[in-house]
Amino acid sequence: MNAIALCAAVALGVDPSAPPEWLHLLPAGEIRTVDNRGPYRVADMSALIATSMAGGKLVLDESHSTDLAAPQGLPAPARGWIVQLEARQDGLWGRVEWTSEASRTQPWRAYRGVSPVIAHDKSNAVTALLRASLVNTPNLTGLTTLHAQDRTMDNLRAQLITMLDLQTSADDRMVLAKVAELVKRHTGKDVAMMSATKMVGKAKALQAAKARDGIVIGYSEAARMIADQEGLD
Repeated sequence: MNAIALCAAVALGVDPSAPPEWLHLLPAGEIRTVDNRGPYRVADMSALIATSMAGGKLVLDESHSTDLAAPQGLPAPARGWIVQLEARQDGLWGRVEWTSEASRTQPWRAYRGVSPVIAHDKSNAVTALLRASLVNTPNLTGLTTLHAQDRTMDNLRAQLITMLDLQTSADDRMVLAKVAELVKRHTGKDVAMMSATKMVGKAKALQAAKARDGIVIGYSEAARMIADQEGLD
């Protein structure tokens, strides 16, 4: 018997006024979550796509209303329909056709990300994508970020990790430490990198402080706020 998991994801596009055509639904490789469910995995992406689309288009609703509100007799309208799934290098993407009501109200502007509903077996192998939902509580890791600034930072970090021959799981501190090592090896100086490390620490601390206030900010936004405060470029 398959189990069902509601798994929050991310990424609706850079321009909030423009409807995103493609949504990033599952990352490539091991699928991890913030709340430590899983990890899940996809054994065969082509088979997953075929199984998921066998019944036709998939519902895209809000806040998992199909699974949470509808059973209680409450409204659970579709905001869009996932009409195509596509396997890419970074995971599974879905092409969405928005309803006329969604085109008018633009619900993608009110949410941080997309949460897929998956079926999985006892070994946590994903057997089907059932539907997806607009949510404000992203939980899946490894997906495209929402904001353009964060996306640029992610792309830069990924390129640095590859160039420095680090593991893909390397965090900012590990990347900076490796760069600092190379800088010191070639110039004998480490002052600049120590300054960068301090900036990372301050940005992380600001993120944590804002989180305690119930405010969610990205790393790049925190770094920008600190730079503005300290008069840095």
